[in-house]
Amino acid sequence: KRGYAVALSNTGNIYYYIDSSRQALKYYLQAIDVFNSLHQDNSLADVENNIGSVYTDLKQYDQAVDYYQRALTIYQKLNNKYGIAMCYGNIGNVYNEKGEPEKGVKYLEDDVQMARTINSKDDIASAYGFLAEGYSKMGNYKKAYEYQLDLSNLKDTLFSEESSKQVNDMQVKYDTEKKDHENKILELSVNRQKLINYSITVGLIL
Repeated sequence: KRGYAVALSNTGNIYYYIDSSRQALKYYLQAIDVFNSLHQDNSLADVENNIGSVYTDLKQYDQAVDYYQRALTIYQKLNNKYGIAMCYGNIGNVYNEKGEPEKGVKYLEDDVQMARTINSKDDIASAYGFLAEGYSKMGNYKKAYEYQLDLSNLKDTLFSEESSKQVNDMQVKYDTEKKDHENKILELSVNRQKLINYSITVGLIL
């Protein structure tokens, strides 16, 4: 049953990624029924969060908040900090889209705090963007500018870290290929020496 539920959820993901939101919703709702019967709380929360995203895309914001809140409740019970941060961000974004940025920024501020505890820089960056949008809609352009600046600085940091990672990956690849090349040369040298020794032995026997 768990495999069946996972297959339903994954099928829903595929439909969501190809912008077939209503088809995705059909499979997600089926997955929820099975996960509920199995008491698979974390998987259930993941699917409920996905349903919230579908309703957000369909601009059915009340339903979106309802499912995000359901997922949030489960994540809090499980102390899943990544899930909690994700739901805070999603709910905040929905309230921004719904035209209630005052509610939105409260959730987004919580999102930033939670994301910092798990050092999720991608989630922090996303929250900064939504906060800049929310404060801008509230007319608080000073705060909007500050968060936009924070987002810009964080993006520079993430880019620098990614660049460093790519350089390190290339260095490791170069070192590995160099070592392989040296090993091949050594192997050829050993084989050559074996051939010479064999030739000498055969010559002496003859």
